[in-house]
Amino acid sequence: MNIRRYRFDALFFAALIFVGGCRSAEVAETAPTPRQFSAADAAAAERLGNDYMQALASALRERDFELLSPQLPFSGVELRDRRATFAKLCESLERFGELKDFRCLGWLDQSLARDQVWVLTFEKKTPSDALPVLHTELLYLIRIMRNENELEIVKTGFRFL
Repeated sequence: MNIRRYRFDALFFAALIFVGGCRSAEVAETAPTPRQFSAADAAAAERLGNDYMQALASALRERDFELLSPQLPFSGVELRDRRATFAKLCESLERFGELKDFRCLGWLDQSLARDQVWVLTFEKKTPSDALPVLHTELLYLIRIMRNENELEIVKTGFRFL
C-alpha cells in the first residue's frame, strides 16, 4: 500500500514539475527581447556608422580631436580621456603614413548589435627607389547597439589579425 502511495506522489510531482516547466519555457520563447536590433534599424545604423567614419577620417587627417568629438557619446572626464587616447592613436599611426582612403567592407550581424567593418588605407613615402611608396591597410570596427530607443555607437577600434 505504501509503495503505491509513493509512486502516486512521485508521478504527481513529476507531472506538476513537467507542466510548470513547459509553461515557463513557452512564455520565455514567445517573449520578445526589448533591446534586440531589428532590420528596420539598418539604414539608421548605416548613417550613424558612416557619419562617425567621416568624422574619424577628418580628425585623423587633420590630427584634430575636435572634428571627431561631436560624434562621440561621451562627455566630461570620459571625453578628456578620449582626447588623450586619440593623441596616442595619431602618434602610433604615423608609422603607416597618411590616411589616403577608407571604405566600408560590410556588416557583421549579431542579435543585439551590428558591427560595421571598415578598411583604412595608409600611404607612406620611402627613400628607396625600389619601393617608393608603402601601402598599409588596417581594419576598423564600429559596433552599434540599441540603447533604450536610440541607436548608439558602443565600441570602436582597429582590429589586427
